[in-house]
Amino acid sequence: MPIEPPVLPPMVDPLPIPPSSTDPDNFDPRADAFLGALPDNQGQMNTLGVNVYDNALKTFESAGLSITASETAVPAADAAVAASASAVAANTDIQKYYLGAKTSAPTVDNQGNALVTGTWYTNTAVGSWYWWNGTTWILGAGTPTVDFTTQVTGKPTTASGYGITDVVKQNVPNLGNVDLNTCTTSGFFRIDIPTNAPVGSPVVLGQLIVSRNQDTILQIVTGYNNGLSFFRQGTPPNIGGGGDAGTGSTNGWQIWRPLGNQPVRIITDHGGHMYGETQGGLNTVNIIMTPGPCNKYMPGNPLPGDTCTVICSNGRSDITLFVSPEDGQYIMGLNEPMNLDSPQAVVTFVLVQGYGWRIKS
Repeated sequence: MPIEPPVLPPMVDPLPIPPSSTDPDNFDPRADAFLGALPDNQGQMNTLGVNVYDNALKTFESAGLSITASETAVPAADAAVAASASAVAANTDIQKYYLGAKTSAPTVDNQGNALVTGTWYTNTAVGSWYWWNGTTWILGAGTPTVDFTTQVTGKPTTASGYGITDVVKQNVPNLGNVDLNTCTTSGFFRIDIPTNAPVGSPVVLGQLIVSRNQDTILQIVTGYNNGLSFFRQGTPPNIGGGGDAGTGSTNGWQIWRPLGNQPVRIITDHGGHMYGETQGGLNTVNIIMTPGPCNKYMPGNPLPGDTCTVICSNGRSDITLFVSPEDGQYIMGLNEPMNLDSPQAVVTFVLVQGYGWRIKS
């Protein structure tokens, strides 16, 4: 609140010369003049009194404001002193934790006190900063000169030496002459002469990939150098599966199917299943070179989409294909043999759901 200055008091007009008994000649006129001036004089005196009173109030209020300002100034001054002390303390704490640039590791802080855990400084000699862990100085960051020959001395030279035990090895395990139905551990493997492999053993000395999760499994197997790859899926009981891998499955395994190009095999005998296998000829290019008549069953237990290609290469017209006794899948809708009576016939059959073997156009 602003302080108002006092107002200049108004001037009071002087009264006329009062009458005197010593001057009887002028008594009456002076008396009239004197008495006539008294009313105005009273009003001017009242105005002067009000002015004096107002100025006295302003003086009193000014004194009160001064006292209040003084009372306010004292706490403010105390707060300023406290803030200054806090700033000084904060600066001291900062200096405890950041010691600034040094040419060597300090042993005390900038005030000569013991180092506090977390304190750090910049080492200008090596261009790095270090922090105190309570016992020693630890390198923080920078571009220090490191002699790497001393950093590797006595260190492990293998992954297992560092506790890493699941790296992929350069040479995968060789399972040898393994039964592929027993290969249920996920991983990469070498195989020699496996059993329960794709018909005709086109994967001798090949590679095996196994991927398993709980009771379902996938196997992919390749040949050694023939460019052939096969896969199958399964839910075999030996991994907790229900053995319900689908139509034509055996012991919870589906039949092997080629990946990419189909294998090529040569038939030189007469009668029975191709190659003496129930599913012989399935998903295979079969070249018949039997020196005489040739009767063969179609592959057994096929699944929709499976194929069988037959190439007549013996120059004969008495090659006959029979319905497999295992599943009764008709050939072109008939439960009877089909004769390939062209010496150069090349026929591809595909199994169609609900229709049996059909010639693929």
